[in-house]
Amino acid sequence: MMGMDGIETAKEIQKVIPKQKIIFITGYGNELLLKLTQLSENPLVMNKPLTLQALLTEVEGFAVTKFREMAKNRQITT
Repeated sequence: MMGMDGIETAKEIQKVIPKQKIIFITGYGNELLLKLTQLSENPLVMNKPLTLQALLTEVEGFAVTKFREMAKNRQITT
């Protein structure tokens, strides 16, 4: 959002959807961790660099990611 940092944006989101899951992707994890106490829910912090696979695992959950991987490798049929 224009003129807002990630913490301020997350706070605004949580005003509308209090239980919304939030993931911060940052290269400044330690600095961000100090500010997270301002949020009502505990967000996930992922440090850069990260892999797309790691992000998908966090967003979809391990079980869904593993299922997609197995289907891609034709270990199971969809």
